[in-house]
Amino acid sequence: MRKRPGTRGIIVAAMMLAAASTAAQKVSFDYDRSTDFTKLTTFTFKDGTKSDDPRVDRHLLAAIASTLTARAMTRVARGTLARREHR
Repeated sequence: MRKRPGTRGIIVAAMMLAAASTAAQKVSFDYDRSTDFTKLTTFTFKDGTKSDDPRVDRHLLAAIASTLTARAMTRVARGTLARREHR
């Protein structure tokens, strides 16, 4: 008689599957390498492609804003750096 997998086994399998799917994501970016980013002092967000979950959108924008303000940049309605999100 075969033993059925317990809750622990299911949790471990789910964690392994989640880790594998996270590792499979491809991230890319492009920028003008001649740009002097130290001259940028303000930033703003422009609408881009939204995710299916507004909470994810808010979380990502808050994290980006926090990082940029930590680098002495100020968020304004129209900034020298515009960030557009596409997910």
